[in-house]
Amino acid sequence: MPIPRSPIAVATLVLAAACTEPPPPPTDGVAQQVPVDDPGSPPVDETGGLPAVCKTITVKGKVFYNDLRKYGRFADRKTIFPTIAGTADPYATSNDKQNYLGLYDGKVSLFEIDQAYIGATSTCAATNFVGSTQIAADGTWQWTGSICDSCRADYDGANDNGISIGAKIVLENCASPSTRCFSVDDPQGEGTTDHYTDTSNWGTTWARWYHDATNLAPVAVHQQTIVDLGVDYFQNSYGLTPGVSTDLAAQAANVFASMVDATRQVHLAHDLPFDHDAWGQIRAYFPGVTGGTAHSHQADRLCEMAPATWVSGAVTAHEYGHLTHYWAWGGLGKWTDLEFDSDGDGVTSDDLAYDGDSREYTIAAFKEGWAEFVRRVTFDGANVGLSCASIENRSLVAPEFELFDGTPVCSASAATCTQGRHIIEDVEQVLCDLWDPADANPTLGVSDDRLALSLVDLQDNLAAVMANASADEQLDVIFATGFTPSTGADAPLGICRFAEELVAGGVSESLLVETLASDFLDCNL
Repeated sequence: MPIPRSPIAVATLVLAAACTEPPPPPTDGVAQQVPVDDPGSPPVDETGGLPAVCKTITVKGKVFYNDLRKYGRFADRKTIFPTIAGTADPYATSNDKQNYLGLYDGKVSLFEIDQAYIGATSTCAATNFVGSTQIAADGTWQWTGSICDSCRADYDGANDNGISIGAKIVLENCASPSTRCFSVDDPQGEGTTDHYTDTSNWGTTWARWYHDATNLAPVAVHQQTIVDLGVDYFQNSYGLTPGVSTDLAAQAANVFASMVDATRQVHLAHDLPFDHDAWGQIRAYFPGVTGGTAHSHQADRLCEMAPATWVSGAVTAHEYGHLTHYWAWGGLGKWTDLEFDSDGDGVTSDDLAYDGDSREYTIAAFKEGWAEFVRRVTFDGANVGLSCASIENRSLVAPEFELFDGTPVCSASAATCTQGRHIIEDVEQVLCDLWDPADANPTLGVSDDRLALSLVDLQDNLAAVMANASADEQLDVIFATGFTPSTGADAPLGICRFAEELVAGGVSESLLVETLASDFLDCNL
């Protein structure tokens, strides 16, 4: 296994992002962007003099969302029938546009609510945060604790001996911030200026008041010790209703589901460290304000645009894959020169498609290949056709690639070729073969090999690529700010440099050469 090495201390460019349009006017029971864990309205002074009313209670409920993604770890969740695992039912092919699953890893925050005031005491507040809990895979949640109401002017039942509670459903999970911490945020139209350089956090985290326990209509608690708030849904309509593409709250819940899939696989299943001190809360902004395609920032946020139909699920995982790369490089690596002369005609303006089967600078091909690889790790074993196993026998691009005049870039008689280092899909396939289960009988030209390196080993090795790069190569990455020849990095920090570092870290050179050759790649090791 490679010897873990720390990345170099480089100038970190933490670039900001924000993404969406303002939500519609709030309506009770409708998904809204509301402050999370806030103290509520300013206290209203009112002299009471009576002791606070305190009650120890258990509050519980169920929360579902309509999962119409094409790609996801659906079986990790339960349907509205708690013994039945989820399955895929993509928006494009769904008959009824309904696929309700538990809002796994979502958060429910509890509040003590003061509705009315007579006179003035500082003990009254519109909302007072008291605690939160996470939602299980079947949508159930439960919180137990003591809630006190020191405002004696809102008359919570006879003799003012009760309390009033409200609950918010929040698209956030930072319960174990040293392991993972993320949210889906609506920047509400902010972030169009200096989109990549302003590091502020815009808008609010997607959240909504529980249907039957809002700030305007809370639940009164008197003698109860268990309060069941029932079933709710993260969307703009209440109940089991068909999904519509204009329901951005419902789509935000689908983006959240993809963040859950990525973080659970990357950090929990495969133990990739998460440095909360360095990167803080990872924010997935939805819907994007910049137009164009989804993108990630260096290195604490990503943006996904509102689609014409429904979010696919794969895009979020790809962008999270980029973040794991940037973390290894100290918050760098996004900006690479995209104007490589892919077809060899001497003109680069016709080579900017940035497709998986075009040729790119090796640093750009690796960047995208790594993100695609992490996406496949995310959906490994999910049976949705987007795992490393699903490309075991995919045809490699380099052996068939031709220049503008029909000349192949690889010799037809050669067993391997150097050109795969320039091609995103081929780099992705190499990374999958380095990571996926070993095969004892490798065959050249087929995605088999005898290596099975961990995701942690691979990211450590990625850190070593930057740490051991030359000063000029490091500066090329540090000072890159765009995707053009004058602004983007083109240092040769690609899959073959990655392979060299694996050997330097202790991986068998012969097995590595064998693995590369199975993907038709020659790195001249």
